[in-house]
Amino acid sequence: MPPSPPRRPGPLKPKSSGDSEDEAITFGWRVHEAVQSWTESVDVKASIVLVAEIALASAGVKSLITQEGELHNVAGVQLGLAIGSCVLLAAAVAALLWVVFPRLGGMKGPTGHPHDIIYFGHLRSRTRDEIDAVLASLTAEDQRRQLARQLKTTGEVAWRKHVWLRVSIALFALGSLLLVLSFVGFSSDETDPPEAPRGVICAGELIASPKRDGFLVGCHAPRAAQPRRGGEPSSARVP
Repeated sequence: MPPSPPRRPGPLKPKSSGDSEDEAITFGWRVHEAVQSWTESVDVKASIVLVAEIALASAGVKSLITQEGELHNVAGVQLGLAIGSCVLLAAAVAALLWVVFPRLGGMKGPTGHPHDIIYFGHLRSRTRDEIDAVLASLTAEDQRRQLARQLKTTGEVAWRKHVWLRVSIALFALGSLLLVLSFVGFSSDETDPPEAPRGVICAGELIASPKRDGFLVGCHAPRAAQPRRGGEPSSARVP
């Protein structure tokens, strides 16, 4: 028997409005999951950076205000750098705390759309019967509108978190640089006291007279010893 001719594909059936609504809602929830994952990622990054910022800020403040601190007795530009670094590091910590601070929409819960049930803040003020009634009356259009509002809110939250994380990292980098400069940016000659001139240790009286090439130091011999040349003091030249 001769083979039957292949069937031609028929015309594509247009999607119904119900199918379009379902696809839109499904895609919306995928976007919501992506936004939530970005939000979780920025919270993890902020927690890691927060540990480093608190440690460095604590070290800087301790070195500045404690008696044993390396920056306690500094003055002038070095003191200004030390104070500026501590202020910047404290601001960086505050910015990160704002990143991880929970946003609940006020103590009375979020307002604006009392019939929404996606956000847990909307659910906490309702009874089980009220939630059941809302679910029973929801249409595909209602679900899409609620999901759109939720995407808008979560997107704004994720954006603010990333912006404040970037601000905190910039403040942390600048504060760290100023703290390093306050420690090592100045030579020790400007702060260390001058070294005392060297002399000769002897058991008798120390006599020093300045000379052009150093100090002429003479020591009288102790009384128990016999003086040389009739008690004349011996002299030694030191640099």
